[in-house]
Amino acid sequence: MSPSGRRMGEGRPAWKRLLLPGSGGSPRGRQGGGGAGAQRFLLGLCVHAWLWAASGSSAQVFNLSLSVDEGLPPDTLVGDIRAGLPATQQQQERGGFFLSEDSDDSPLLDDFQVHPDTGIIRTARRLDREQRDYYSFVAATLLGAVVQVEIQVNDVNDHSPRFPLDSLQLNVSELSPPGTAFRLPGARDPDAGLFSIQGYTLVQPSSLSEDPAGPFFQLRYGAPGSPPSLPSSSPLEPLDLVLLRRLDREAVAAHELQIEAWDGGRPRRTGRLRVELCVLDENDNPPVFEESEYRAALVVEARDGGAAPEVATVRVSIAVLDVNDNPPAIHLLFLTEGGAARVVEGARVGDYVARVSVSDAEGDPEKEGEAAGELDGGLGVGSVSLTLEGGEGAFVLRSGGSPGVFFLCVEGPLDRESRDLYDLRLVATDAGSPPLSTEETLLLRVADLNDQPPLFSQEHYWASVSEAAAPGTMVLCVSASDADEPGTDHARLRYALLPLPALCNPETPRPPAECGPSFSIDPESGVISTTRSLDREAQEAIELRVVAHDLGEPPLSATCLVSIAVDDVNDNEPVFLKQVYNATLPEHAPVGHCFLQVIKRRLENQLMLAAERDRSVNADGSLFTSQAESDTMRVGWSFSIQEVYGHTSCVPALMVIELITIYDYLIPALVNGPDLSVHMR
Repeated sequence: MSPSGRRMGEGRPAWKRLLLPGSGGSPRGRQGGGGAGAQRFLLGLCVHAWLWAASGSSAQVFNLSLSVDEGLPPDTLVGDIRAGLPATQQQQERGGFFLSEDSDDSPLLDDFQVHPDTGIIRTARRLDREQRDYYSFVAATLLGAVVQVEIQVNDVNDHSPRFPLDSLQLNVSELSPPGTAFRLPGARDPDAGLFSIQGYTLVQPSSLSEDPAGPFFQLRYGAPGSPPSLPSSSPLEPLDLVLLRRLDREAVAAHELQIEAWDGGRPRRTGRLRVELCVLDENDNPPVFEESEYRAALVVEARDGGAAPEVATVRVSIAVLDVNDNPPAIHLLFLTEGGAARVVEGARVGDYVARVSVSDAEGDPEKEGEAAGELDGGLGVGSVSLTLEGGEGAFVLRSGGSPGVFFLCVEGPLDRESRDLYDLRLVATDAGSPPLSTEETLLLRVADLNDQPPLFSQEHYWASVSEAAAPGTMVLCVSASDADEPGTDHARLRYALLPLPALCNPETPRPPAECGPSFSIDPESGVISTTRSLDREAQEAIELRVVAHDLGEPPLSATCLVSIAVDDVNDNEPVFLKQVYNATLPEHAPVGHCFLQVIKRRLENQLMLAAERDRSVNADGSLFTSQAESDTMRVGWSFSIQEVYGHTSCVPALMVIELITIYDYLIPALVNGPDLSVHMR
């Protein structure tokens, strides 16, 4: 074990309870006489003062980590405090240790025996990790070394899994389709890791193990290590009992099962839950007579009128002949949620939709149990046949195993967006002469699933808005549609903006906030509006990503791109590149001589003479005028300005240098729109 050390100085530990050298391992020391008790009291005060001073100084602290299994007998060796010190200091430290617990309520000295002279740590009683799994204390030597001791209690497999109930009763209809799941309470095990619950087993009765049809039930639960569905639940939950095949109350009225939970110990520990499953009766069997034939016999007696009458008797047998005067009956029971005549469009082939039973009051007893039918025509039982019409192959009738019982099942893929209603017809026909039949019309609706994502009317929208638009100005409206059932959450749409990274004009740097989102969208209508003032000089074009999602579970979504151009307005003054331009001119310069051009190069989106950040007509239509002053008198029209290029030239008059030697011009640059100008002298 290699101890690790650090310097003390960041804080002072709270030294609550002490073990002093020579105290014999007792947390409170031995009781002595008056003089000895007073000496020990003074020694305790000195130790407190020394520890307080050591904690405030730069004493070195070493860490020692120990571990011990729970459940071991008292006086089990845990470790040696000296092992936390470096090897060089272990030989020097022979004066014992001063011990301090980390809190007032710490049970350290109740659960461990720490010898203050030798530093040996032993258990004082059997430890229980489920009650406390961690201990810590500080040991200090007389030479100033401090050891921070941490003791971890290791888990052992000392608890068995336990269900919250010993037994559970479930009531299940005999018409429950295979795949029906029944939620069971999960077991709990205080142990951790491998010693906690690792799985469940369904203990089948021995009588069912020999059934050639296989078991009726199986267990379904989560995998070890998977996240639990609820914060307080086990990773193996939920625990479900799944029905594998159909129940028959007339054959078995009740099932008794044992659910066993087991952990990963060696040997493993187990816990059991007894499940009593009662099969509820349904009207799935027709009446049956006790006798196949009933006969009635009469005796008729005849007498004559003599004095001694003669008597004669005859036996008369009466047979009641059946006439086919009762049509067969069709009984329909939907197996969908709520018993409604509907089927989900995501139903798989073979899923049950409804249970159909047929009966005939005039069924031929000799033919009872005989089945007749055709693959594409119908199914028969006794003297009654049942056929299915309509559906275009999306549904089929299958035998239910019992006489006169059938199931309407899904046979093909269903798509509500293609067809949301099926008109089916069940026809039951007996074998009488003439045969009688009964028809049952079945309007079966296809329930919607959220399987259609939204669809925008355009993949790319284009719009423009003036940079002078006030916040809240509507820019455009995007729209999307959903092919799922109207009026449901599957078709209700909500809109949101996913802004793309904003790109400001690099020639006009702006704060990041001014290049951020400038638009919002109404989540229900899809109307996009401005949220703040725009600046074309910072952003000429903005691209937004709009997402439309439905309210189904899980929600489906679609996106489109919106490009918005910011139109320019005249909101920036022209700016000269220089505040003062100096030029010299000979006294007898000819008329029309150009001697100064204020600026030659043309900047993008700017004036030629003065820098103008506005675009188009706001910049290109700039005019230059001149107003001259001298140091002695006001002189007008001595020079002219070319409006387009900013050249200064002489007017048709000769200058007299003796009269005027310096000309000072004020040149305003005017732009189209409001009167915005910059003066340069």
